[in-house]
Amino acid sequence: FVTQRETRTERIVFTTIAVIVALAMFGAASGSGSGDPVGEQPPAVVDVGGNVLSVVIGLLVLIPRTRILGAVLAVGNMFISMYLNYTVDGVDYFVDLIAYNTITIMLASVLIGHHAADLAHLRRRSSGPSGDVTSPSASP
Repeated sequence: FVTQRETRTERIVFTTIAVIVALAMFGAASGSGSGDPVGEQPPAVVDVGGNVLSVVIGLLVLIPRTRILGAVLAVGNMFISMYLNYTVDGVDYFVDLIAYNTITIMLASVLIGHHAADLAHLRRRSSGPSGDVTSPSASP
């Protein structure tokens, strides 16, 4: 299912990027929080839930059929992580992790961009055998 027109080199490159994004998500799950909160600390269940979500996203990125979903969720997760790093853990912790979060967002975005044509292909496939999407107003 994933990109049907990929060359062997592209497959290797984008699989490597997917592995890096997955490792970043696993790293985010294992090392969350500065231990020196500045703002109000969220309940422990929120922290555990976020860590579990990061692991699930990492797994989604590794599986070719769910790579696009995992990459989209990874971008969202990293933006939320950046927000929480700033508001809960303070500016110093935010600055310490800004490069990590930004690089993960960029790599996940590269995966999304690479597989964007596949999303259009799925849309055409679900619209019917002819691939035409008809709107109700276009009917005679």
